[in-house]
Amino acid sequence: LLRNKDKSKISKRKNPTSLLWYKDHGYLPEAMVNFLALMGYSGPDDNEIFSLEQMLKDFDTKRMSTSGPVFDIEKLGWLNGEYIRMLSEEALADRLIEHWAYRASIGAEPNPATDGPLYDWIAANGEFGSETVKAFVLKTIPLIQTRIKTLEEYGELTRCFFLEDVRGFSAEEITPKKRDLDGVKSVLKSAHDALSELEVFDTASIEACLRGLVESLEWKPRELFQVVRVAVTGSKVSPPLFESMELIGRDESLARLDAAMSIEA
Repeated sequence: LLRNKDKSKISKRKNPTSLLWYKDHGYLPEAMVNFLALMGYSGPDDNEIFSLEQMLKDFDTKRMSTSGPVFDIEKLGWLNGEYIRMLSEEALADRLIEHWAYRASIGAEPNPATDGPLYDWIAANGEFGSETVKAFVLKTIPLIQTRIKTLEEYGELTRCFFLEDVRGFSAEEITPKKRDLDGVKSVLKSAHDALSELEVFDTASIEACLRGLVESLEWKPRELFQVVRVAVTGSKVSPPLFESMELIGRDESLARLDAAMSIEA
């Protein structure tokens, strides 16, 4: 008998009990096998992460439990994230593309607020089997692999790479506490001008440039980086800022900084 965290029985009417639900939401099959095994078994040395092959090799009936196990979906998320991090970058890119193709094949509607921009971009770049799609997704993997727990989370975290216009943020979101909008616009102008003069627009050069602005403008790093992050990615939460700007590119990054200067309270 599987139970929820509050020890109540899992209900088909209230809880996702179909394996297809977990597939649809980007859980890896090997993580699900591992998690279900934990419902009644623990590995040697109480290791919670083990493959089916390892379980078969080390199986001992003395390690089986007869108590009602707790189906903790948060723990499943943690475990799934661990399996995502164990994949090679190319393998994760393939899993992501396979997941999106599967979602499209069953007629799942993309969420405009999360993965809608991703699916629109894929459609414009040769669909799921395109070399262009695979090559670009591969470039994003180092920025997100340690930050997602399910394949589904990729779309929301990486929206900034696929949106044509990221201006959906408010003046409040781009303005750090104890700062005003005029100050934000001044920082945006300074960042735009300084970045436009870089000979090489790569992660190291972008970081050095923006950290130099921190000192010259006498802003705290987290304040200045918040302004630039929201302007370039459209959100306070994004993959690493400097790496993201390199991937977005000089022209688009500068265009987004320029566009953000027109924001009104």
